[in-house]
Amino acid sequence: MISVQPLAQQATVGGAVEFSVLATGAGNLTYAWTKNGTNLASATTARLFLAPVTALDAGDYRVNVTNV
Repeated sequence: MISVQPLAQQATVGGAVEFSVLATGAGNLTYAWTKNGTNLASATTARLFLAPVTALDAGDYRVNVTNV
C-alpha cells in the first residue's frame, strides 16, 4: 500500500530535486522509477534524487512499487 505518493516538483537548472514514496506491504518491496515512460535502471529505491538538475531532466517521473 502506498501511504505517501511522490509530489509534483519544479527545480531550477543547477539545483536539486528529490522524489520519494512511502509504501508498506508484505515481503520485500521493489521500486522502479520511470521518466516519460522509460525505465531508469539505476533508480531502484524509495527515493529518487537528481542533482545538479539540467534541462534534460525535465519530464514525467513515476514510480512502480511491487512486492513478491
